[in-house]
Amino acid sequence: MTLKDDSQSRPSRMVTGMAAVVAYLDRKWRRQTALILPLPLMVLVLTRDFVPALATAGACVLVYFMGITLGSTLFTGHKSRKLFRQAGGLGKPPVLMTPDLKQSELFLGRFTKQGLVKGKTDTLPPFKGGVDCFLKFRTDTRFRIALVEIKGERFVRKSYTPCDYKFYKCIRNNMMVEDLGISPPLKFVSIKERTVWIECVRGTQLHDISETAWLPASRLEKIFSQLNFFHDTLHGLGLCHLDLHRGNVIYREGDGKPVLIDLDESRLFKKKRLMFRLYCINDRKRLDRQFDLLRRTNKRNLKRKPSVDV
Repeated sequence: MTLKDDSQSRPSRMVTGMAAVVAYLDRKWRRQTALILPLPLMVLVLTRDFVPALATAGACVLVYFMGITLGSTLFTGHKSRKLFRQAGGLGKPPVLMTPDLKQSELFLGRFTKQGLVKGKTDTLPPFKGGVDCFLKFRTDTRFRIALVEIKGERFVRKSYTPCDYKFYKCIRNNMMVEDLGISPPLKFVSIKERTVWIECVRGTQLHDISETAWLPASRLEKIFSQLNFFHDTLHGLGLCHLDLHRGNVIYREGDGKPVLIDLDESRLFKKKRLMFRLYCINDRKRLDRQFDLLRRTNKRNLKRKPSVDV
């Protein structure tokens, strides 16, 4: 099967169906189920006995969770150090966090689903390796996001646990798009602490703009064009964002330039591979849903809110 690089090309029914299956299994618990259950079910069918099937299921669970804790720690740490060496040869690596910079860090608040929770002290618990992560494997313990200030400049600090393989992906993806100017630059990295510091963008989220004001048709089309530009630019690098929504686009104060944030979910593929084509289809569907949501929200705000320029 010959696959085109262009994600806009019309896919066949078979490819569309495969993309739907991939999208269905993309949820974390579904991926876990798909990786853990097949072998115990096979043992149950062959032996027709629940005891060996349960023993196999327990072994699969143990291997899986140890793999994504200790295994991910070693793998992402090794890959991150290798990436730094390669970037150093090109003269464009981010700065490794030094003790003096770390000591000057001022904690300003923690990002949660409810927004920024301000505080005077850093209440984020330190991560103590694979065992601690294995005992506390919950979604809300996988990484912490905080707003900090270092020598008068603000940064978004993301600290990852050994459970989260996104640490290496965050470094790689942000370094890939650095020269494009579509995303805030990655400033500091601590491989030992699995932490990154990204420039904090001051501005307003597209979500807040679209929820509070009616946008003229010309402005709405401009937003669609900007989102399509982000989408096509990333696909040109072989990256599928997979989380491109209104909350991840910020209009910077001053110049009003849209900036794309949160590249942790982005996945890198070789552009001739089938998986790239499948994830391109899913990425396009996610973006089209955002377009529909923007239209519905704008129609709702038509008679209630004043217009605003973006």
